[in-house]
This record gives sequence, structure tokens and C-alpha cells, in this order.
Amino acid sequence: SNSGIGPSRLSYVLPFENSKSTSLICHLRKDLQGIIHAFKTEFPELRIKEYH
Repeated sequence: SNSGIGPSRLSYVLPFENSKSTSLICHLRKDLQGIIHAFKTEFPELRIKEYH
């Protein structure tokens, strides 16, 4: 048998990486919303659009 990465290991790693990046994006979005909120309170004349 070859001692490389088997399909079973690959299918185990991929979902983990996927969920990790998804939670990271979630954190980044929350940070971004906080930054946008801070900008809107500091500079109300800018009228920054909110993205959802």
C-alpha cells in the first residue's frame, strides 16, 4: 500500500479546513461591522453603505 494521503484522510481534513475558514470569515465580518459602525459614528457625513 502507498504511504501517501489516502482518500479517507483527505475527506477528514477537508471539512475541518472548510469549517475553520467559515468561522474565520464570520469573525472577520463581525469585525468589519464594528469598524463600519465606528466609522459611521465618527464620520456621519460619509454615509457608508452597509453590506449584508
